[in-house]
Amino acid sequence: MGGAGGLTRSGRTLLYGKHGRHGELPSLLRAVRARLDLTQEQLAERLGVSFASVNRWEGGVNTPQKAARAAITALAAEAGVDPDRL
Repeated sequence: MGGAGGLTRSGRTLLYGKHGRHGELPSLLRAVRARLDLTQEQLAERLGVSFASVNRWEGGVNTPQKAARAAITALAAEAGVDPDRL
């Protein structure tokens, strides 16, 4: 999953590298949290990262590394969140 620093689903890039566009990631994370009724702290636990990481991703400050991107994609699928509908 991914290419050119991005994470793709249905041919749509969800996020890019540190210096590229990543505006869809915060929306995706918020949608997943809302669907699963999770706090940022709970989402961090599910993803195996710190609360600060999730907070920065949702704020658009940082982007996740490859392993976290894969976990986010899996969690989005579990939550029934279609990134193409965001």
